[in-house]
Amino acid sequence: MSYQPQLQSINPYFVVDDVFASAAYYRDVFGFTFDQFWLEPPQFVIVVRDGIQIMLHQPGEGGAEVRPNRNVIPYAYDAYIYVRDVDSLYSEFTERGANTLGEPELMPHACREFRVQDLNDYVLCFGQLV
Repeated sequence: MSYQPQLQSINPYFVVDDVFASAAYYRDVFGFTFDQFWLEPPQFVIVVRDGIQIMLHQPGEGGAEVRPNRNVIPYAYDAYIYVRDVDSLYSEFTERGANTLGEPELMPHACREFRVQDLNDYVLCFGQLV
């Protein structure tokens, strides 16, 4: 009997200030797509690109604090996404006006990576194994 991997993916879940603006930002700047918003009034969406999904949720009345990890640990990311070609993705994102936090660089853990910050201050790091 061969081993069948049980875990298949992970989807970050970000609390956002405005679900419509956040979804549009992920579409226009990071190249994600989405099909629909959920809840009434609409408060939740899943953005997708190349099999990567990120859930965006705007709390109802009373809200909740948007709390990126770097508000607690200054160097932390909110998501780390492995990619095939980090340099072409960096070029794409800069052309689309992404808030990049430095150019791709080789890190001690054998990844070439760069970071971006979204409109809710979440930091996503994109890395390519070298």
